Amino acid sequence: MAIYRQIQVSYWQDEFVTELMPEEKYFYLYLMTNDKTSQCGVYRFNKRVVAFDTGWTVEKVEEMLLKFVEYGRIEYNADAHEIFLKNWLKYNKARSPKVATVVDRELKDIKTIEYHNQVIELCIQYGYPIKTEKIPHPYPIDTVPESPDTVPIPNRNNNQNNNQNKNNNQNQNNEVKNSYAEKPAPAAANIFTIYEENFGMLKPLIIDSLEHWEEDIGPDLLIEAMRRASLDNKQFSYAEGIMKRWVKANIKTLADVKAEDVAFNNRKNSNVLRTKKENVPDWAENSAPATETPLDPDEERLINERIARLKTSQKREA
Repeated sequence: MAIYRQIQVSYWQDEFVTELMPEEKYFYLYLMTNDKTSQCGVYRFNKRVVAFDTGWTVEKVEEMLLKFVEYGRIEYNADAHEIFLKNWLKYNKARSPKVATVVDRELKDIKTIEYHNQVIELCIQYGYPIKTEKIPHPYPIDTVPESPDTVPIPNRNNNQNNNQNKNNNQNQNNEVKNSYAEKPAPAAANIFTIYEENFGMLKPLIIDSLEHWEEDIGPDLLIEAMRRASLDNKQFSYAEGIMKRWVKANIKTLADVKAEDVAFNNRKNSNVLRTKKENVPDWAENSAPATETPLDPDEERLINERIARLKTSQKREA
């Protein structure tokens, strides 16, 4: 992660920026300078983290996000939680071999194939010396994918031809808005809600931790671990301990968890039974009760003589 990001002084005089509302200028600056930004212009975008950083609600962040998608400045993949700043590479040059190496490394982490290939195309266009090659599309090159994952990008500065089709574009934009609004929330939203209901306010580090665990073991196990911690009146760190134990035991599904619970209870009951039953050695179980054997007359006489001598000796000493 970079320590700082450069913003050109001409930003405030840019024709696009001058037409923005103050909150839009603020959001655009945030998109270019937050701590998740990358050298290639594609990075992970979590709306709850953004809401925390900006002081807005998640709904407000979604509203601003959709605006900039419509302005043609960004693309957003809701399923992969990735955002693509369209003009980033144009103004943040990567001609240096060291910077190009960073772009190559970041390309490996991009989940959206379309963004991956667009970054490569832009690097080729601007003459940046990257080594990564494009990934073939999973659909024929002469077809247009109709995927809800990536929101289409209309252009803010339409030319004359686009103006002639303004009504059609407006209808398409309305469809985009509707599909965006009706799109079901990802599973992570449930995870965040469950955390807030059981452990309190979300913080950026907690959000990162939840996302890590969701990717590592899946939402079902994460929710189950939080449920168990809450039932025991424990903090989230207790849930993390449960999940670490599951990972170590190679537990990957709720069925595995149930099986482990059954095995644990069986071991526990077995230990209780062993504790209650006292182990008696074989020689004790098989031996007959001890009986006294009477002394013969000679042994009894010797013992009596010794006792008599002992008493005589004690009297002399006294």
